[in-house]
Amino acid sequence: MKKFFIALLIFVVLFFLGLIRLSPTISGGDSAELAGAGATLGIAHSPGYPLYSLLGRIFTFLFPFGNFSYRMNLMSLFFASLTCVLVYLIVLSLSGRILPAIISTFTLSFTKMFWAQSLVSEVFTLNTFFAALLIYILFNYQLSTINYKLIYLFSFLFGLGLGNHHTLVLLLPGFAYFWWKSLSKEQRAKSQERRSLLCPMPYALCFFVLGLSVYLYVPIRSLRQPLFDWEDPQNWQRFWGLVTRARYGTLQLAQGGKLNLDFSLIGKGLFFFFQILNETITPLGTILFFLGLFFLFLRKDFDKLSPEELKDSRPSGIFLTLLLFFSGPFFLSLSGVTTLSPGIRYILERFVTLPLIPAVIILGVGVEWILNRSRALRLGYLLLLFLPGLLLLKNFPVINQRNNFFFCDYGKNVLRNAKDNSIIFSDRADETEFSLAYLLNSEGKRRDLKFIDCNAGVSRSIYGDDYYRVWGKPRLARRETVEKEIIATTKREVYYSTLLPEQTVIPKYSYGLLYKVKPGEEKIYWQDFYFLRKPLENDIRAENLFLSYYNLLGKYFLEIRASKQARIIFSGLKVYGEKKDWLLAIAYLYYRKGYLTEAEKEYKEALKLNSSWPEALCNLGVIYEQKNNPEKAIEFYQRAIRAKPDYPEAYYNIGVIYWKKGEWKKVVKYFEKVLEYAPEHEGARRYLPMAKGAIEEFKIRK
Repeated sequence: MKKFFIALLIFVVLFFLGLIRLSPTISGGDSAELAGAGATLGIAHSPGYPLYSLLGRIFTFLFPFGNFSYRMNLMSLFFASLTCVLVYLIVLSLSGRILPAIISTFTLSFTKMFWAQSLVSEVFTLNTFFAALLIYILFNYQLSTINYKLIYLFSFLFGLGLGNHHTLVLLLPGFAYFWWKSLSKEQRAKSQERRSLLCPMPYALCFFVLGLSVYLYVPIRSLRQPLFDWEDPQNWQRFWGLVTRARYGTLQLAQGGKLNLDFSLIGKGLFFFFQILNETITPLGTILFFLGLFFLFLRKDFDKLSPEELKDSRPSGIFLTLLLFFSGPFFLSLSGVTTLSPGIRYILERFVTLPLIPAVIILGVGVEWILNRSRALRLGYLLLLFLPGLLLLKNFPVINQRNNFFFCDYGKNVLRNAKDNSIIFSDRADETEFSLAYLLNSEGKRRDLKFIDCNAGVSRSIYGDDYYRVWGKPRLARRETVEKEIIATTKREVYYSTLLPEQTVIPKYSYGLLYKVKPGEEKIYWQDFYFLRKPLENDIRAENLFLSYYNLLGKYFLEIRASKQARIIFSGLKVYGEKKDWLLAIAYLYYRKGYLTEAEKEYKEALKLNSSWPEALCNLGVIYEQKNNPEKAIEFYQRAIRAKPDYPEAYYNIGVIYWKKGEWKKVVKYFEKVLEYAPEHEGARRYLPMAKGAIEEFKIRK
């Protein structure tokens, strides 16, 4: 009774801590789409996430308060808290002590990546819940009494869990090993008992298929034309393409080339995984993790162990190691990652929540190992206070979605930008399209608008049934044909939400956050937009979207020669932080629109933060060159070279100035420098021979 009371207390504490940090609405990544699919019984991106949508619909019904996204966020928090309770019960069954179980549980709950996923609409906490539940069932499976019901339950839940996320299949090698080791143990018993262990296999397979049959929801629901209907999987071909992630490649995280898995990739996967793990659970947690592995593998007397002691033996170490290796390092190897850039980390870290489950279980065993060798429990209490406490103090201030309204604000402003009864074609990144689709389809905003996803993801394809298998230039050609016909025949105003207006050969004119296809005299003003709240710190995707917001508005106001409004927009960007990319983007926009004085001022403002930014120095050189001040231009090009000695554009620009002066030896000197650092530089390769020819001609004349 005591252990279950503590389990309940853990759930309540973690749920409350999450509740005060929970996102109030949609957030980044796939959050808006998943919230919309759950709220409307829709079909999300590949592989469709049928179980998530079904459970989401139940949650939005059971919790009739807040917007739909908030209710879906509650579901993530609920399953995150349940996951932690299961980890507590697993470690408790392994160690027999409450203290190691509590330490491992709170270590998991306070890690940055797990906590972050529990506060937004995402599939990962439901995935960890199924992983922990399956491990808990296996560790409580008693071989001395064959329990068919547990075998059938495990099989059903494994199939059902795959209806939420495919990465659960990466635990299969560990599960298979556990079953094989159990069978090996049983083979030393009577033949009748051995047959009794094999008998349930066909039935277990049937229960697995029964759980996996949740995917039947996808084509059945698609026939009802839901508001979220990714790739319209009504027929077998599109259904199979959705479930197998044909758009991305079954074993790939995103669209890209074919992966060639080799030992070097596996090595990098191991290195990157333990790098992320060490940063996630701190070096102390990593030490406890390896101590736990050592303790699990130390036991060699498998034959002498009773069934009750099985879970404390070396096979448990192999079992947990297999779970961790295939869901962690092996998965990172499959992703084809060769470097951990900030953008790559942003994508990958959420997937590391799955191997965190066996990792913290092993960590708990490490704590038990220390307690067994400690004369008192004081060291254990210190670990309890220090490791989870350190993670709490470190992550509590930064893992806070409570004031994250950015994506909702952005979507609302895009909708405010469009006239009544208009059409919006969208070919932006996921966050923009998903936010618009959620606001339109789930929250019922702007029902007068017709929203068309040019990628046919969150809206049904208007480009033909085979559009989902067409890529590259043929896809753009198909888009142009269909969209031109709509534009020519409709009486509605037509807009594009895009960052690449030149991607299709359809005239587009800047109009605030959108582009319109017909020029007009009507203008918009910065006061027309809903205010935009600041994105969270260190959210790369949000910051990029934030910058694009001000870029689009600033570009529009500069194009209509409303420089005063442009300055207001840019001042709003600076209020949220003077970051390099933002400051340089403002200056470049001024430069592109011919406001050289304003551009010069902005570049100088940027240099006040860092006097050695080569881009700012080089671009100032360009401005002075256009102002017919070549000496000043050369001065700034030289400063750019001192800041970045391998900067080919600075060398090239100096060479061009000397070209205009007819100083050919200096031209040759600087163009050769260009080719030293950029051998394929087209301008230098083309004009260097001409400069050398001019020198030879001068010698002949002389």
